[in-house]
Amino acid sequence: MKTHVLIIMTAVLCLLSCGNHQNSSQSNNGSSVVKFAPKERTSSLTDAERQTAIAQKQQETEVNIETLISPHSLRLTVLPPAITDDITDAVCEQIIMQLLRITSANGISGVNGSSPMAFALAMNPVERKVTGTVPQKMLISYDATYYILNMQTWDVYASYATQVTGVGDSFELATSSAVRELKNSSEIQQMIAQAEVNVVTWFENNIHTLQNRVTQACSSQNYAAALAVLNAVPEQAINCHKWASEQVPFVIDQLKKQVAHVELAALKDAIAMAMSEYNPAVGAHLAMLPLGTPEAEEGTRLYAQYMQQIDKERLRKLDLEERKRLEALELQKLQMQYEHEATMKEMEAQAAETKNAGNSSKGSSIKSFFNGVSVWSMISQVLSRCLFLF
Repeated sequence: MKTHVLIIMTAVLCLLSCGNHQNSSQSNNGSSVVKFAPKERTSSLTDAERQTAIAQKQQETEVNIETLISPHSLRLTVLPPAITDDITDAVCEQIIMQLLRITSANGISGVNGSSPMAFALAMNPVERKVTGTVPQKMLISYDATYYILNMQTWDVYASYATQVTGVGDSFELATSSAVRELKNSSEIQQMIAQAEVNVVTWFENNIHTLQNRVTQACSSQNYAAALAVLNAVPEQAINCHKWASEQVPFVIDQLKKQVAHVELAALKDAIAMAMSEYNPAVGAHLAMLPLGTPEAEEGTRLYAQYMQQIDKERLRKLDLEERKRLEALELQKLQMQYEHEATMKEMEAQAAETKNAGNSSKGSSIKSFFNGVSVWSMISQVLSRCLFLF
């Protein structure tokens, strides 16, 4: 009997130890803020460890990373509600993550600021009180309304309303608890399906508007912004997407020439960090070097040397097709980072203009619910955390 008790106590202690370790890891991940920049992060993880870490990160965040960075997904810009005493910056970032979970679960990329289409959330408090229990807790309930809307015209294509409630030691923590109740549902899926027709129609009817934006961006040599506009066109908008696809090769080529020196330096850094490990970021940086340039020649030479020093047994475990897939994903990530950074200032300016327009502009009753000025830097920080291990 004593032996049985001892075994049970030992098992309980082990479980508690594992739980504390897990909580600590989650806390560290949650508090880590990574500056958003085009320069690629590298890791000393082995290939197997890297894939395990990516899978774990996807499971923790419930965000489909490949959908997040895919140039083929329908792209909506996630738009959280305005900052209030209870919806603080930290809660707003939590909301952005919840919206990204929902969009990626529905095959939608939620991070392209150049898309005029938004997946937005408005939260209106309907009950705010202190509970009668001991110890006292704060309770807050919100009417939460999801919108898919056009940020240029402020037309609402579809919406869905629900209610969420949270309890915590403060109203901010209670709001954070309520935000965790914002989850994907069949109603949201129906809302997205309903709005998709209108989104596609808008792109088809506004080819000339998009052409002007791309022309202006290229004229000012802002090729990353031009690429973001082109990649915002959904495949479902057949004619508009055909035009956009025809422009992409030229714009990417010009972008590569513009950032060749940056990418060559990033390639050298990635090789130095990787040492004898295989890192697909090295191949992605090489792909960002324009052919026929001194940077491409030097990068090709360095890449060949790097491949020679990789552990051959480890490299054999990763077949050529898998390496190509990983490097292609890294390349998409690089290009998306350039796109996102290039459009942040433009979107912040537009958000400030919207805020200054006040009640005189069309759709002001809708605009007033959303966080315009600070949202873009928040999205960048959240996105960096999503992709930190990728």
